[in-house]
Amino acid sequence: MGFGTMAAKRILISGIVQGVGFRPFIYKLAKKYELGGWVKNLGDAGVEIVIEGKGADIKNFIDSIEAESPPNAEVESLSVEDSGGEFKGFKIIKSGGYGSTGVIPADNAICESCLKEIFEQGNRRHHYPFTSCTDCGSRFSTTKKLPYDRQNTSFSRFPMCKKCSHEYDDPADRRFHHQGNVCPECGPRYTSNIKDAADVIIKNGVIAIKGLTGIHIACRTTDDDVLKRLRKGLRRPGQPFAIMAQDIEAVEGFADVSKKEREMLVSPQRPIVILNKSGDYWLSEFIAPGLHNVGVMLAYAGIHHLIFENIDEPLVMTSANFPGEPMFISNKAVENLRDIADIFLLHDLGIQRCDDSIIRFISAPVFLRRSRGFVPKPIDLPFTSEKVVLAAGAELNTTACLIKKDRAYLTQYIGNTSKFKTLGYLKESIGNLLKITDTNYEEVDVVACDLHPNFNTTRLAEEISGKYNTEIVSVQHHYAHLASLLAEYDQKEIICISVDGVGYGTDGKAWGGEILLGDYKGFKRSGHLKQQRMPGGDLTAVYPLRMLAGILYDSCSSEDLYDFLLNFKDKFKHKEKEIEIIVQQLEKNINVAGTTSCGRVLDAISALLGICYERTYEGEPAIKLESKAYYGKPKFEFPIVIKDNILDTTKIIERAAELELKKEKVEDIAASAQSAIAEGLAEIAVRIAKKNNIGIIGLSGGVGYNETIVNVIKKKVEENNLEFLTHSKIPCGDGGISFGQGVVGANS
Repeated sequence: MGFGTMAAKRILISGIVQGVGFRPFIYKLAKKYELGGWVKNLGDAGVEIVIEGKGADIKNFIDSIEAESPPNAEVESLSVEDSGGEFKGFKIIKSGGYGSTGVIPADNAICESCLKEIFEQGNRRHHYPFTSCTDCGSRFSTTKKLPYDRQNTSFSRFPMCKKCSHEYDDPADRRFHHQGNVCPECGPRYTSNIKDAADVIIKNGVIAIKGLTGIHIACRTTDDDVLKRLRKGLRRPGQPFAIMAQDIEAVEGFADVSKKEREMLVSPQRPIVILNKSGDYWLSEFIAPGLHNVGVMLAYAGIHHLIFENIDEPLVMTSANFPGEPMFISNKAVENLRDIADIFLLHDLGIQRCDDSIIRFISAPVFLRRSRGFVPKPIDLPFTSEKVVLAAGAELNTTACLIKKDRAYLTQYIGNTSKFKTLGYLKESIGNLLKITDTNYEEVDVVACDLHPNFNTTRLAEEISGKYNTEIVSVQHHYAHLASLLAEYDQKEIICISVDGVGYGTDGKAWGGEILLGDYKGFKRSGHLKQQRMPGGDLTAVYPLRMLAGILYDSCSSEDLYDFLLNFKDKFKHKEKEIEIIVQQLEKNINVAGTTSCGRVLDAISALLGICYERTYEGEPAIKLESKAYYGKPKFEFPIVIKDNILDTTKIIERAAELELKKEKVEDIAASAQSAIAEGLAEIAVRIAKKNNIGIIGLSGGVGYNETIVNVIKKKVEENNLEFLTHSKIPCGDGGISFGQGVVGANS
């Protein structure tokens, strides 16, 4: 491109350049260099600029775009070509047209400037919770379609008053062309008084708060009775509640916070961060029963800060939903939550739900849930797909994924799609994802799904495929985990330790403790955990003593197994009768499935050690086992028996039972057993890697959230001079499955 004395250029910019104050920034930059022309949003989320002026000034203008762009903007590509025209001044013109792809930004926490206004006496936005500007506030949760203009957002039904319009039109104002610009005179309102709601909390009541991404339930963190009441009302007897604090100093009063955790907590994304409880932990044990850690986030919306103005302690801030169902967003939620909440803080702005993101630091920050603050930001792919791929995800912790060219777009967290309401939420979210990426169902070339024939997501994929005559690709669950690592780290081939609760295997059996060797075109199951019996099938996932019985069946007589299980008879619903039936099931092989699941083995150890006898939320027995192990040391030797690259987990359970009968410290047994499983998995993976001359071993799946197991495997791999990888851009668990499915579909 040439820059003569006078020039005119057309500039196309892609990236996160809508909804972040990018056009106002370009306007001011053009004025600075005395350039004429215009800027507009494109219908595919990019930005187009036509600029005229002295060649040197245009060059400086272009150089400044990336160097000085707004804090939430991300310029991913910038192309320049010659143009023509004579312009008087520079303008922001009506949006439209296509030519440069992009994506709307995620929701961000309220900025310091807006927060200052909220608490400034005499300010016209004093105590107004919807205060925001080009640097902060809702974007994804209030956007209906592209381009990002007010008429395409939920704010369209709130015409700006004269003062807001003046701010919107003033280039010197930080709300210049801010599509969500509102104030108490013209914007949305809450139906109840915020101070009254805070008073309810102080008096040990419960409130429901509609924010910009969904409805939360809040109460005190120090009153056992209100927490018991909340657990009963939400039907969550043991699932940990998230905590919200006003500032980092409050968090440091009850949790250990590292430098990196602190940075994440105060980031504009404001995710929930899993923190270890400190020695001075003073909050109720009913927040995270039986766990050594707790999920914490800082206030991120104006409404949160206004509540904390009246309350000087952390609060429980949990999503308002019943188990397996989506978070409530409609004001009609009053009908469902009337017996739980004492007061409702609701407003009249339309929103789409987006659960709080959850991050845990292990060897690196790992997503347990990638949602608010991160979605819909795309993940860059190491290849350019010739196909448009829509992936439907798995069943639990579901997300969907759209792959276009060299990008993957994941939906927000969806949840358990075996529930009808959650499946509906998935369909709705896919539709919204297509809208904000300017994609039609007719453009989709491939629909990818799980191999399991009975998942609702599989049926949804079949429905879409049939309706739009689209190719369908079924992807084995653990191979999807492997493929997601390949794409995240730009690898051609990898050994993947793919470990979780369950995934449908190519042999029709339940897998979950796999060592796979694979690339974009396929995989080989090169090792796994020993296949164990599951008396009662899926019941073993809910009642882990059943899994323990199935594992021990090989190592003792039926009579001895019956006698052993009698030690736990009070933990069986039907006491001796149920134990008798379980033993008979195993003897006659009636309703006994098989599984290699690592999650089920961890569950069995948890039940054996008296830690958890019933799963009331996903992963509970294994999660509580990890917390118990946190307070112990791996001081006991365990047999690691490997034959044909199969780890004998029965031997590990037998050793744990032996130590438990000797009344050894439960914490130490838990730590030792976890470490033994990790050592065995790592040993198999290292053997396979060396045999196939592969230098990288990855870890994926839900067990990848277990800090001890991850660190033991990482150490073993690196001691053998191999590289260790685990996820940092997508969830380790099933929230990342759709990404892997999409990758396979794109390369099919």
